[in-house]
Formats: sequence, C-alpha cells, structure tokens
Amino acid sequence: MPSPDELLLRRIRDALDADPAVDAFAVEVTVEGGVAHLHGVVGSYAEKLEAVALTRRFTPGADVVNELGVRPYGERWRIPDTEIADDVRRRLGLALVESGGVDFTVDHHVVALTGRVPTLRERALIRHVVETVPGVDFVDNEVEIGYR
Repeated sequence: MPSPDELLLRRIRDALDADPAVDAFAVEVTVEGGVAHLHGVVGSYAEKLEAVALTRRFTPGADVVNELGVRPYGERWRIPDTEIADDVRRRLGLALVESGGVDFTVDHHVVALTGRVPTLRERALIRHVVETVPGVDFVDNEVEIGYR
C-alpha cells in the first residue's frame, strides 16, 4: 500500500499532467512529510503561479515549498522592458482600473506595482492583468487597499 506521501505525490502529478497551462515535464515534485516541494524552470510567471495553485489544492494546511524558476521560452526573453511597460500600461487601461491610483516600473522583466486602490478585488485584478503580459517574469504587488 502506498504511503500518504506517495498518494499525495500521485495526485499532484496527475493534476499537473492534466493542466494545459503547466508544462508538467518542467516541474519536478517531491513530497516529504506531507510537504510538497516544486523544482524546475517554467516558461512564465503565470505558469509558476498555476503550478503552485494546483499543488496547494492537495496540501491544505501544509506548506508548498516553491523553488520554481522562470525562464521564458523562445523569443519571450527577448522582449525589452520598454515593450513590456507599454503592454502593461495598455492592459491596465483596458482593465478599467477605477482609481487610476496605480504606478509601475519594469526592470529586467520584473514589474513592481505601487499605489492605492479602493478594493481587494481591484488589487487582485491588477496583478492578474500584469502577470499575464508576455515577457513578465515576476510581479511585485505593493498596491495598498484604501482611499487616497
């Protein structure tokens, strides 16, 4: 009979294999004492987030040790920061950010968000919009909740 760690590992692997948003071959999973460890290099920050979110579904109350790196596949790594910034600016405008109170910088494919928005929902929307921009490797979301 498989151990609890082996069963957890199988469930996580099956979920990763079934998710088209994750390159399951790029993600190595180990489980020790009910704690899942993710290793490897994926092609986008969004893919990294999806792999962690899938794993967390099977490990309630336990930690997920996330050691996934991001290295965009193909031409994505060649997208200049200025092009990423233009795309972030355009997408934030399309997302109809109510407050307009968000600023950002882009440095080596890392987007740092600052400012203030009225709701947690808007903060989450902003992060989601930015993390799906081609070329973005990481989003540092320092946007605060509240009114100016």
